[in-house]
Amino acid sequence: MENFSPPDCPSCSAPGPEDYTNAEWLERWVDEGDEPEFTCAVCGRTALAGDWVGEFSLVVGAPGVTFNNWPELSEEFMKELKLRLGGRIAVVREHI
Repeated sequence: MENFSPPDCPSCSAPGPEDYTNAEWLERWVDEGDEPEFTCAVCGRTALAGDWVGEFSLVVGAPGVTFNNWPELSEEFMKELKLRLGGRIAVVREHI
Protein backbone atom coordinates (compact mmCIF):
# COMPACT_ATOMS: atom_id res chain seq x y z
CA MET A 1 0.00 0.00 0.00
CA GLU A 2 1.33 3.43 -0.87
CA ASN A 3 1.21 6.43 1.42
CA PHE A 4 1.28 9.13 -1.24
CA SER A 5 -0.93 11.41 -3.24
CA PRO A 6 0.28 14.34 -5.35
CA PRO A 7 0.48 17.66 -3.50
CA ASP A 8 -1.63 20.68 -4.46
CA CYS A 9 -0.71 23.71 -6.55
CA PRO A 10 0.87 26.42 -4.36
CA SER A 11 -1.27 29.07 -6.11
CA CYS A 12 -4.75 27.67 -6.64
CA SER A 13 -4.73 24.44 -4.57
CA ALA A 14 -5.72 22.31 -7.58
CA PRO A 15 -4.50 18.69 -7.42
CA GLY A 16 -0.92 18.27 -8.58
CA PRO A 17 0.04 16.80 -11.95
CA GLU A 18 0.01 13.01 -12.39
CA ASP A 19 3.69 12.96 -13.32
CA TYR A 20 4.53 14.14 -9.80
CA THR A 21 3.94 10.54 -8.69
CA ASN A 22 6.62 9.27 -11.10
CA ALA A 23 9.80 8.68 -9.04
CA GLU A 24 12.16 9.13 -12.02
CA TRP A 25 12.28 12.92 -11.61
CA LEU A 26 13.10 12.50 -7.91
CA GLU A 27 16.00 10.19 -8.71
CA ARG A 28 17.37 12.72 -11.24
CA TRP A 29 16.97 15.51 -8.67
CA VAL A 30 18.94 13.60 -6.05
CA ASP A 31 21.59 12.36 -8.53
CA GLU A 32 22.05 15.54 -10.59
CA GLY A 33 21.02 18.26 -8.12
CA ASP A 34 18.56 20.12 -10.35
CA GLU A 35 15.16 20.50 -8.72
CA PRO A 36 12.43 19.93 -11.32
CA GLU A 37 9.46 22.17 -11.93
CA PHE A 38 5.83 21.20 -12.42
CA THR A 39 3.07 23.21 -14.08
CA CYS A 40 -0.50 23.36 -12.78
CA ALA A 41 -3.06 22.23 -15.35
CA VAL A 42 -5.67 24.59 -13.86
CA CYS A 43 -3.96 27.97 -13.32
CA GLY A 44 -0.77 27.45 -15.35
CA ARG A 45 1.63 28.32 -12.51
CA THR A 46 5.01 26.63 -12.70
CA ALA A 47 6.72 25.93 -9.38
CA LEU A 48 9.65 23.91 -8.08
CA ALA A 49 8.80 20.39 -6.86
CA GLY A 50 9.44 21.29 -3.23
CA ASP A 51 7.03 24.25 -3.38
CA TRP A 52 3.96 22.09 -4.08
CA VAL A 53 2.07 21.66 -0.82
CA GLY A 54 0.34 18.65 0.67
CA GLU A 55 0.40 16.01 3.35
CA PHE A 56 2.86 13.91 1.35
CA SER A 57 4.86 16.62 -0.44
CA LEU A 58 8.62 16.20 -0.58
CA VAL A 59 11.41 17.83 1.33
CA VAL A 60 14.97 17.34 0.11
CA GLY A 61 17.82 19.12 1.82
CA ALA A 62 19.96 19.52 4.86
CA PRO A 63 20.17 20.11 7.73
CA GLY A 64 17.23 18.35 9.28
CA VAL A 65 15.96 19.26 12.73
CA THR A 66 13.93 16.73 14.72
CA PHE A 67 11.56 17.62 17.54
CA ASN A 68 10.21 14.65 19.49
CA ASN A 69 7.08 15.04 21.62
CA TRP A 70 6.83 18.80 21.07
CA PRO A 71 3.60 20.78 20.87
CA GLU A 72 2.65 22.45 17.57
CA LEU A 73 5.54 24.73 16.48
CA SER A 74 4.55 28.40 16.53
CA GLU A 75 4.70 30.57 13.44
CA GLU A 76 7.19 32.85 15.22
CA PHE A 77 9.46 29.89 15.99
CA MET A 78 9.29 28.69 12.38
CA LYS A 79 10.18 32.18 11.07
CA GLU A 80 13.20 32.29 13.37
CA LEU A 81 14.28 28.80 12.34
CA LYS A 82 14.01 29.73 8.65
CA LEU A 83 16.01 32.90 9.26
CA ARG A 84 18.79 30.91 10.93
CA LEU A 85 18.82 28.01 8.45
CA GLY A 86 18.23 30.03 5.29
CA GLY A 87 16.40 28.82 2.23
CA ARG A 88 13.16 26.89 2.22
CA ILE A 89 11.87 24.98 5.24
CA ALA A 90 9.09 22.47 5.75
CA VAL A 91 7.53 20.53 8.59
CA VAL A 92 7.35 16.77 8.12
CA ARG A 93 5.21 14.88 10.61
CA GLU A 94 5.81 11.25 11.42
CA HIS A 95 3.03 9.08 12.72
CA ILE A 96 4.09 5.81 14.26
